[in-house]
Amino acid sequence: MKTTTLLGVLKTEGLENHGPTGSQPVTLVRPENRPLRNDGIRNHWLQAGFDYQLKHNGTGWQVTSPDWTGDWTGHVYYLVEPQYLRHVASLPAADGSVIDLVPGEVYELRETQPGGAWGLFGS
Repeated sequence: MKTTTLLGVLKTEGLENHGPTGSQPVTLVRPENRPLRNDGIRNHWLQAGFDYQLKHNGTGWQVTSPDWTGDWTGHVYYLVEPQYLRHVASLPAADGSVIDLVPGEVYELRETQPGGAWGLFGS
């Protein structure tokens, strides 16, 4: 599913993940103050070249990616705030505003330019 309407550009923060010895470093980002929670925490989770879907499943905003493999699979990841790990229903925009997520809508997170900003797309 590719949604085409750009609803906003996200404010993000990044981290370089060095991975196994000898592997190329991978830069991971997240929407500012929006880690993922499952049976643990994924602090930085957006990776260049991957697309992500946000959908409310009755409990919270679940994040999925068809590109996830390995230890990312088989888990339910929720968008949360970092201090108390409570579910959230908004994302921070690069312009300082907040983008509210509406249950029943399905959103996508994609890079808006290679190595650059991430956009929230909806229908």
